[in-house]
Amino acid sequence: MEDPYDIMRDEFIKMCKNKIPYFFNMSDEFLIQIYNRSNSSFFRVDELLFECGGKAESIYIVINGVVEFCFFDGVQMYHIDISGSGTTIGVNNVLN
Repeated sequence: MEDPYDIMRDEFIKMCKNKIPYFFNMSDEFLIQIYNRSNSSFFRVDELLFECGGKAESIYIVINGVVEFCFFDGVQMYHIDISGSGTTIGVNNVLN
């Protein structure tokens, strides 16, 4: 019987190589290191992850579900974008 951890790891590597341009040319070994050092987080619907202009201290990869990007100007909420599986959040902020 295959270990569920190995199945999740292999799915993560496949998703990274097929959906996230930053990871397209990374080796499986490097992606395994990322997977082994990562944490899983689950967020509630309507939970705020970042505030506009805030600094990201982690890179988030959307595995399941969707993330909606919004801007609130104090009066009205503007819906900017919706992204799903394979979306990375915080890459530019963390790597720069």
